[in-house]
Amino acid sequence: MFKTFKDNLGEIEELYNSKNYDAAILESAKLTELALKIFFNSFHSHLDEKNDLIEYVKFERESGEKFLNFLKKPTIGIAIGYYNRLLELFPDQPELNAEVRQILNTINSIRN
Repeated sequence: MFKTFKDNLGEIEELYNSKNYDAAILESAKLTELALKIFFNSFHSHLDEKNDLIEYVKFERESGEKFLNFLKKPTIGIAIGYYNRLLELFPDQPELNAEVRQILNTINSIRN
């Protein structure tokens, strides 16, 4: 059976409570990268308007091979740039939120 996000968060909490902060940070970053992978790979399915879909395909083409590689193995640092670009292109999308950008920046700085 696959572990859920809740299962992973429980394990991270145990690491934190046992004062294993390095492992807690590393596992948090891994979980964040998994969430980013799911988000970016499914983002287009939340676009309802034809013009938004066209704009997204244009974004994918402009981003090229780097974006395709990112979709396979996302990293927080690179995700911030793509997330910012999606925020610019789709400011009214409820799945996008400027606060998430700040959270990603925080996680990225702690991890590095």
